[in-house]
Amino acid sequence: MHYLSNNFHNISKINACFKIIQNKLHPYFDGLFKRLLAINDDVALFKKIRWTDQGTIIRNGDSIAGEIDERIWQRIKTLVQEMKPKTKFFNHKIFINQQIDYCRKSAISERKWDFLKNR
Repeated sequence: MHYLSNNFHNISKINACFKIIQNKLHPYFDGLFKRLLAINDDVALFKKIRWTDQGTIIRNGDSIAGEIDERIWQRIKTLVQEMKPKTKFFNHKIFINQQIDYCRKSAISERKWDFLKNR
């Protein structure tokens, strides 16, 4: 937590930190995510963080990347909705909703591509 507090302005360190948290310290993600937003609510920085970057993950051929990323964004949306004051994070919510829409469109395209490939 001190590392986040001391480096909240450094996008490279924040990205590395949350990549580790998502992969190895998953139970702490919610608290650390909220802590980061509490100390730095800058939406420009928030947009630069690669929230869905989980490193190299091997999945079976039936996985739809858009659906996986959408679940991550839905979780982040839930966490942002819990933050107070709600108006402070309005632009964050707009960005998150845009990402969710993009993931849904991506998943649809991927399913269509898989369907056509298997015909």
